[in-house]
Amino acid sequence: MDTKKLRQKILDLAIHGKLVPQDPNDEPASVLLERIRAEKERLIKEGKIKRGKKTTSDTPHYENRQVGEANEVPFEVPESWEWTTIGKLCSFLSRGKSPKYSEERKYPVFAQKCNLYDGDISLEKARFLDPETIIKWRDEYKLIDGDILVNSTGTGTVGRTRLFHSDVLGDFPFVVPDSHVSVVRTFEEIESKFVLAFLSSDYGQTYIEDNLAGSTNQKELYIGILDNMLFPLPPQEEQLRIVTAIDKWFSLINVLESAKGDLQISIAQAKSKILDLAIHGKLVPQDPNDEPAIELLKRKNPKFTPCDNAHYKNVPFDIPENWVWTYMAVVNEY
Repeated sequence: MDTKKLRQKILDLAIHGKLVPQDPNDEPASVLLERIRAEKERLIKEGKIKRGKKTTSDTPHYENRQVGEANEVPFEVPESWEWTTIGKLCSFLSRGKSPKYSEERKYPVFAQKCNLYDGDISLEKARFLDPETIIKWRDEYKLIDGDILVNSTGTGTVGRTRLFHSDVLGDFPFVVPDSHVSVVRTFEEIESKFVLAFLSSDYGQTYIEDNLAGSTNQKELYIGILDNMLFPLPPQEEQLRIVTAIDKWFSLINVLESAKGDLQISIAQAKSKILDLAIHGKLVPQDPNDEPAIELLKRKNPKFTPCDNAHYKNVPFDIPENWVWTYMAVVNEY
């Protein structure tokens, strides 16, 4: 079983609105989106967040678009969903900064290598910020639970997407991202795990790959690509049902992967045991009517000088009475 493909199938069903049933009692995503727009405008007016340099145009629901039109969307979604852009759902969307490093292990900097290959995050290999430069880092750059961290440079690692959780901080007061990592921080009404699922899906990863800039050896994901990326927004209640279902299915897949690994070990051990029993003469019962092995050697090679097993004083292990120890050179003569 290809568990990697199975995970992608689950993500594909999730972002198409086919992983869990729709509930007609859910508040439509259009209402949620309007509420987020209003909240964003309020925060901008209060100076708590900044308006993006470029405001993307509104994106009507899929039913108002036809394939081939200039504003077509990537795929069909349920009626209660709404197409928007990732940027419209974010309270903070930015690349990190280029830090000045220090040997003082006090303020860690989140780099691409902190997004682990196995799907988690870690600060074990993080470098540390020069304490004298902390004043240059605004509070919004300090990572919080639910931040989506996207590797944004480098062939082979660009596009790797992980979810930040403060458990990794330990005794550190905070961590900030370097310039090779983008931070996608959505409003609280948006399930960041669903955004993560979208970006981690085959569709999301292909979109990122197709929109990279730079040379072959130094691919670059500009923040505008994420800002303007079309996003299928489910109702808030359905988002929660989707991420709950994803967690459930992924947990089962983890069990399958563990069992698969244990099974492979057991199979290898069983094969080794079978071969061991075979060469020791213990795999099948002995038949006293069988021609002894010494007679087989004599019959196959009339020049063979017979001897009993006692001739081989340093044999590796005991074998049945009608077997005989010999040399590979003798056997190869036949």
